[in-house]
Amino acid sequence: MGQEKIECDACKRVEMSDIAYWWCGECSENLCHDCRKCHEKMKTTTSHSVISIDEYLKLKPEIALHPIHCDKHDRSIDLYCINHDMALCRLCMTENHRGCLKMLPIEDAARNFRKSLHLKQTLESLESMREMLQRLAEDRLENITDIEQSEKLVKEKISTVRDRLIKHIEALHEQIQEEVSSICFQKTLQLKRQHNDILEQQETNKLWTKNIETMIAMGSDMNLFLMSQKYRDVRKGQEIFVNESQRQSQRYHLSYHETENMLGSIKSFGYINVTTTQSKVAMPTDEPMPLKYFPLDMNRLRMRDGSALPPLPLSRLTNRTKFSRTTMGTNKTLKPENFRMKKKIEVPKTRKNLDYVWITGIQYIPTTNKILVCNRNDNHLYLYDDYGRKIKEVPLATRPWGITLLMGTQSAVVTLPEIKAIQFINIMTFAPAKTANVGTWCAGITNVSNQLIIGCDGCFKVLDASGNLKHTVPVDGGRIWYIHACLNGTIVYSDTYKVYGVTIDGGEIFRYESEDMDCSEGITTDYNDNIYVAGRDSNDVHQLSLNGELLRIILSKSDGLVKPYALHFRKKARQLYVSFDGKFIAVYDVKNSR
Repeated sequence: MGQEKIECDACKRVEMSDIAYWWCGECSENLCHDCRKCHEKMKTTTSHSVISIDEYLKLKPEIALHPIHCDKHDRSIDLYCINHDMALCRLCMTENHRGCLKMLPIEDAARNFRKSLHLKQTLESLESMREMLQRLAEDRLENITDIEQSEKLVKEKISTVRDRLIKHIEALHEQIQEEVSSICFQKTLQLKRQHNDILEQQETNKLWTKNIETMIAMGSDMNLFLMSQKYRDVRKGQEIFVNESQRQSQRYHLSYHETENMLGSIKSFGYINVTTTQSKVAMPTDEPMPLKYFPLDMNRLRMRDGSALPPLPLSRLTNRTKFSRTTMGTNKTLKPENFRMKKKIEVPKTRKNLDYVWITGIQYIPTTNKILVCNRNDNHLYLYDDYGRKIKEVPLATRPWGITLLMGTQSAVVTLPEIKAIQFINIMTFAPAKTANVGTWCAGITNVSNQLIIGCDGCFKVLDASGNLKHTVPVDGGRIWYIHACLNGTIVYSDTYKVYGVTIDGGEIFRYESEDMDCSEGITTDYNDNIYVAGRDSNDVHQLSLNGELLRIILSKSDGLVKPYALHFRKKARQLYVSFDGKFIAVYDVKNSR
């Protein structure tokens, strides 16, 4: 074989030694030829998958990543919980699945799995995941290229701004130099004119001084007296000139003062803005990526003779732990203490003509950390921030009921029962957009794989992302007030009397009704795909499995719950939103939903 010989594990247990040529995946043991033959003869191991040691050694790294042991308790996985579609060990069952109604041995659940539709669908999910990851990788590489190209363009723009700034500074420099020259010229011209006027007055003064001195020396007293009289008029003019010159006499001095904080005022060339937009592969939702998930097909499970599986005796589950099976209406003792009210979001009346507030729809928007709220008594959609502060009111065509986010787009969609239509809302600008006619009364709304599912009267309608009708699916029940899509594709809806789980084609998966629930309303699912249903008149919230089995009543009147209507679960934040009597929203922190 080209490698170190491996001993048979079965022989070693009886203190024998032989070379192993085979590997049993279910037993995680090496087998020799003789032990393999015994393996095939034993009733409990005849169906085990046995491969050659050579093949096992090639697959060993991959097989080692997926041991048939419980990660939490390091015990063999030997049970399958139908309620939660989960393989587990006995300790898992006693700790977290005591109330689950259906439990199978793992070998019964896994029988003929290689030929099952479930495996085919799992492979389809893997392929879907591979394609999505490939799209994400391509998108990231494309964005890297965009950023590198943007870097060059941005630097070119910065250089352009620098050149413009230099030109602007040079222009300012030239302007102030010209201003200095102009001021100097004007002031010099003014001073020269004044100087010339003074020189003229000096010449006049010299002339009269000479005339009088000559007259004193040679003239008569009469001539001297008359000349003195004439000078008196000249003197008055000169006195006026001197007084005016003294009054207007100003000295000019030029200096330069730098503009205050001129250099400091230009602190940068600008700023770099990173614009974030939705990628072509992004989804504006708090939900995980909607890859296909399929619970085990219970119709496939059969005994080896082809007969249906009998109920599993409790003795096969454990011979140490006793527990009672829960039945609808009797399991209130299972209510956990891990739903803690964190805050309230008040929704006051905003207009005088509103009689009261009636919250019928809640939708969290993870891309903006905003919350959209439908008030049935107002033709506006309310926008709140994550702290419960109202930011905006979005006008609608009429009064809304339900709301959902349309995955892969920038739109939320509300139902408008009065006009038998839906209306789109841009979740980036929070502006109302187009309406689309549904053609009949409508209330509940959800989405699956970029399709809108609209709850109507005795049916639900499937619309594309643009609001165009694709087909109508008749279902049991009356008016569908609330409808919700689970991650595995199950459509859950309520008509106030019962809760139904169906496929996208209308095939019934479960039907839930309970003496403890009165008037079923809002529906949501948590991060484990457990289903939550609001009981309006029973003042409680029921938690169901994907198969429609009651797991527990998580909130009730004793917790202060009053007439719950709308429900919404923020999966990443692990928060449950509940509208109390339709008047305000209570936000619960959820520690563990199981």
